[in-house]
Amino acid sequence: MSALDAAIVTSSMVITIMAGLYAGLGLNAPKDLDRRAEMWFAVAMWAAALTGALVGGDLAIGLVTGGLVLLILWSILHFPRIMTLETPMPRLVPMFTFGICLVTIVLLGLTAFLIELL
Repeated sequence: MSALDAAIVTSSMVITIMAGLYAGLGLNAPKDLDRRAEMWFAVAMWAAALTGALVGGDLAIGLVTGGLVLLILWSILHFPRIMTLETPMPRLVPMFTFGICLVTIVLLGLTAFLIELL
């Protein structure tokens, strides 16, 4: 397993864990529509992450990075001042998701860049 494959698998694990966290917290949402939105988002993110982990190569980088960007946008919907979705969630979870996804994107980009140099 190369360093790029390890970075892709790690990034897909971050997506899977964070989407699962949102799905679990979404089960306590007061509206049925919000519960369904959280679950369908988690299913889409799990599909992108697992496909990226299994495929490898450039397609995997695109799938995983796209999943991380969508997860960042999903976390923005949960920021305390925005609250588009009425999911009961601790205040720091969206900000933590935002930060961890940005760090993961940067590390994945650095790994891909360093692999190209070598």
